Amino acid sequence: HLLFAYCWLLPRARLLILMATKKGWGARSATVLLLSNVFLCVDGLSVDFLKSGARPLASPEARGLLPRMVATVPTMPAQSEDGEDCPGPTFDKAISQPDPIPEEGRARAMELMESGALFRYSPGFLSETSLAEADMVDYTGFKYSVGFNSCGSALFIGLKVAGVQPGDKVLANAFSFTAVPSAIHHAGAEPVYVESTNGYTMCAEDLRAKLDAAQAEGSPIKFLMLTHMRGKVADMDTIHDLAEERGVTVVEDCAHALGIQWRGVQLGRRASVACYSTQSAKVINSGEGGFFCTDDEEMAARAYCYAGCYEQLYNQHVVSPPAAVFDRVKRQTPNYSLRMSDLAAACVRPQITNIEQRIARYNEMYERITSQIADVPEFDIPPY
Repeated sequence: HLLFAYCWLLPRARLLILMATKKGWGARSATVLLLSNVFLCVDGLSVDFLKSGARPLASPEARGLLPRMVATVPTMPAQSEDGEDCPGPTFDKAISQPDPIPEEGRARAMELMESGALFRYSPGFLSETSLAEADMVDYTGFKYSVGFNSCGSALFIGLKVAGVQPGDKVLANAFSFTAVPSAIHHAGAEPVYVESTNGYTMCAEDLRAKLDAAQAEGSPIKFLMLTHMRGKVADMDTIHDLAEERGVTVVEDCAHALGIQWRGVQLGRRASVACYSTQSAKVINSGEGGFFCTDDEEMAARAYCYAGCYEQLYNQHVVSPPAAVFDRVKRQTPNYSLRMSDLAAACVRPQITNIEQRIARYNEMYERITSQIADVPEFDIPPY
């Protein structure tokens, strides 16, 4: 089946690229067509594989026949398949390879694994997650921060504590990642997409038009999830001023925006809730993880309870709303068990400490690459 996939895909890939070139569709259309054919091929192979009576790869018998995979540093060849040198700049590693965890984080993770205290509320241990929450408060300027198992979970809970109810409509970027509308769906709401500018940010004019249209229909929209996709920043003053004017609650998806500032202030600070990601493709890498940040003590207490703070575990927090606030909300807030683990938090903490140095390095690399392709007509480099 693998040989069939290889023989089936390669000629079709070449054919699709040739079609796209002749028809002027461009690389994006060719990629979409190729991926569609890949999915069809894989789907067909899966059906044929199961019909043949072969053992699925997930079966214990098949797993015993498979070699163990060992993670290695991916490299990129400096030569083409025919042995010729590649023209122009080359990469000596995959550009999607995340930064390694600093030595301090690796050592702390080993200590935690030796102790067995990976749960953030392990009795008798000062939680790494609680310490990471305090670090995020110090770095971002928010009063409260709650660690989650993913930024998607934090966004979902951000909508819940903001008051989103099943059937509500939530404005969101048309250009975004699937986790964003999925968080809206998770909350039982319906996304209403706002168009993007040529810089891949939310269009303030279309946002106003969407709000006007909903108002004219007699069903005004009261929630906005604003995403900074790939760290590109919209006209924040106009968008937040418009939200305040219309009584719209803003939850900011800052998954890609930790360390990015608007007028000298961390993105997300004007929102009721801002959520930051520590998934491997982000500026902080813990594999998976996220932080819910707010200045509102009741929102923070409810987020803690949704994440999985029960009974009087709030006494173990480093930065936390008063106990009276927890006692007021915890009996009306379900526990969804979305906590960050202390193992992830151990990876996070040293990266918050050195984030400014890494941001400077990332910006330098970005400038170096974009300066080399700025005059190439096939590339469109969006503005900051």
